[in-house]
Amino acid sequence: MRGLMEAYYGDDDNIAVVECHSVDDARRAISSVSPNVIFLDHHFSRTEDDAGMVIAEEIRGHSPNVKIYSTTTDEYTAGKYADMGIEHVGKSDIAGMRNIIDSERRDA
Repeated sequence: MRGLMEAYYGDDDNIAVVECHSVDDARRAISSVSPNVIFLDHHFSRTEDDAGMVIAEEIRGHSPNVKIYSTTTDEYTAGKYADMGIEHVGKSDIAGMRNIIDSERRDA
């Protein structure tokens, strides 16, 4: 996903494509760029089982206006995110992600 997003948006200073491998990595990345939209995988960490849920809950508590989209492939987990009001977009649905980004830009 990162490579495709960088191919589409690599020259855009308003878009940061960041790959994280731990909850702490994600926290640092989010605080460094203050995003409006986050595409969040649930299992981005090999050692922290619910890393995505941890980050989603923290964002909801600290920055409720940030729009989060889950990219999990697990239906049960997608349901847990949906219960939090988090929509789903497929990991390989680059067109869907582009539509979300473009919509966010229009609404800004």
